[in-house]
Formats: sequence, structure tokens, C-alpha cells
Amino acid sequence: EGEVPLVRWLVERLEALGFGDTGSSVYVPKNWMAESMATSYLLLKILQEAGVTIMLTTFVSDPMLERGRVAGVLVENKSGRGAVKAKVTIDATGEADLARRAGAPIIYPKASYQEMDVHAPTGVGGQYAIYGIDWDEYGAYVEGDPEEPEDDDDVKVPIPKWHYAGIAYGMTSRKPFVEPPANAGDGVAISDLDAAFQVKVFEKVQEWKKSLPGFANATLLAMTPFLGARGGPCIEGEHVVTMEDVLEGRQFRDNLYIFIFRPPRPVGSRPPSKWTELPYRCMLPKQLDGLLCTGRSASSVPDTLLRGRHMIGLMGEAAGRAAAMAASQGVAPRELDVRPLQQALADAGFYLGTDERLRELGLSPVGGT
Repeated sequence: EGEVPLVRWLVERLEALGFGDTGSSVYVPKNWMAESMATSYLLLKILQEAGVTIMLTTFVSDPMLERGRVAGVLVENKSGRGAVKAKVTIDATGEADLARRAGAPIIYPKASYQEMDVHAPTGVGGQYAIYGIDWDEYGAYVEGDPEEPEDDDDVKVPIPKWHYAGIAYGMTSRKPFVEPPANAGDGVAISDLDAAFQVKVFEKVQEWKKSLPGFANATLLAMTPFLGARGGPCIEGEHVVTMEDVLEGRQFRDNLYIFIFRPPRPVGSRPPSKWTELPYRCMLPKQLDGLLCTGRSASSVPDTLLRGRHMIGLMGEAAGRAAAMAASQGVAPRELDVRPLQQALADAGFYLGTDERLRELGLSPVGGT
């Protein structure tokens, strides 16, 4: 049947398990906790099937540097400290942790980013699950679209509006327009915020047991093990993807695939984004070799511009293919001839544009026509 992008293969395998937008009775919209468990399971299975050495319960502590290039990483786990050498390393930390520790130029989010995207800067939050709710009683209350009470601090815990198999799911977030912006790259700041989330959610559930219909026997069942962030620090890349890029739908000679930016935003604040080519150079940190930065670690302004899940999945595969090519050829990622990479991506099902656009890039149209 030919190759398909790994992210599509993952989605198809999720659907085969009954997850995803299949119309199956197993799935309900926004059942993210259940989907996250299925995704973790499938990712482990895929790695095991490929014969990858998996190092769980292991933390990457620092990059190994040799004459201005990243030559691997130092790790910490139950066995102590270890070193993993690599010809090319990929930073998929989300906050460019490796790049920052290696001394690469970094772009830190600014409060003004919120004028471009309501999720910027950073957009920190988490999810929780509550068990033991009388959903008939509570569901009637929710259908009345009750007004959300205002929280008295910068952590927002709205009442849950959806459920699955008798378990209600909710989402916490840091309130917008709070100064200073949360720093997703600061360990102490994130620890303080994580503690505030855990305390606030538990206290909210105890409050709801007394005040919300159907919550008399409710119990906090689970919370996400760490906070998620929609943005944060990223590298200053050889190209910084900007709001102007996506508003104009710009094209680039080192295009890896076409994406679109469609998050919530202040109504009427700007025109809709256009389909835009993602340049390979946004993954290349300035002044540092041996490293590719993918996902939110890649270079963009605002910091939330490159956060779409499917798009990040495609970028991760592109980074992996680029790293493998650079390592096999014995060249730094910035010295890689991008055209063979582009052709490999196009052949694997990535959409780089029309046949005419592929020819403009010096590539063969898919199917060789």
C-alpha cells in the first residue's frame, strides 16, 4: 500500500482500537485521558516492534558538547548517571531544554503575544477526572448552562462539562492576562504552579461536593502527572516562523510540508491564516551544530504557533528522517542537502504542495508523473 506518515499510521491504529473520530461507542469527543493512555500504549508497541532501546524513568540532564556541537546527552535513572552519544540529537522537550542548556540563542515568550493568540504566552494547564457523580442530576444542571463562578487567584478550575462512563473530565488553566506570564522553562516557577493546581483542584472538588447537584459522592480520581503548556521558550532558528508567515501563506525552498494555524483568538483581531510551508531551517538553532529542535522547541513567534498535534507529529518524523540522513552522511544537520529529505517526505505521503510546486522545488511529483 506504500508508505504513510507515521502520525497517520498512529491515528489509524488508534481507530482500530476504537479510539478517534470513528463513531464507535467507545469514543466520545474530548475523551483525552482515555486517548492518552491508548496513545502511550501504541507508541510503546511501535517502538518495541521496531527494536528500539527504550529508556523509561530516565531524565535527560544535560547535553554533551564537543567544539560547539551537541554530541549526545547525559541521562539520570535508577542506575545513576549515564551518557548517550549521538551523531545527531533531537530536542523534542517542548521548551527547547537541550538547546537552552547548550547555550543556543533562545526566544522567550512575551505578554504581547496574547494579541496574536489567546493561548499565548505559554498557556499552562492540566486535566483531572472525577468519579462518583450522579450524572442524571448533574447533567440537568449542566444543560442549564450555569454561570462559572469567578476564581479568586490566577488558577482557573471551571466545572466539568463532559463525561465518559460515569467519570467527569475537567481542565485547569492559568488565567489569561495574568502578569508575569508563566515561564514553562523555569523549574521553580512550574513547580510552584503545579503545586497550586493540585491544591486548587482538590479543594474545588471538596467545594463542589457541597454545592453542585450530583456531586455528593464525588471523588477526585486522577490528575495529569505534570502540567502541559501550549507554548514556552524556543530556539532562535535559522528561520523564525512568524504570524506574518501564516497570514500570507509564505513559501520556502526548504519546505517540509504545508500546515495551517487555527487556534482560538480574539474575535476580529486578525484575518484567518493560510496554508503555509514549514521551512526545515526553523528546526536549526543558530550557533549550534549537531542538534535539531522539533515541535514547540522549533523556532516561532508567537510561542504557540507550532503546537498543533498532527503538525507536530509530522515535524517529529521529518526531524527523525533528517537526523538519520545527516548521521549516515557524516554531515551536520545544517549542511544537509534538503532536497533528498523533501523527496523522501513527499514519497511517504507528506503534502508539500501541488505537482507544479514540487517541480518548482526540483522534486519529482508523487507517482513520478
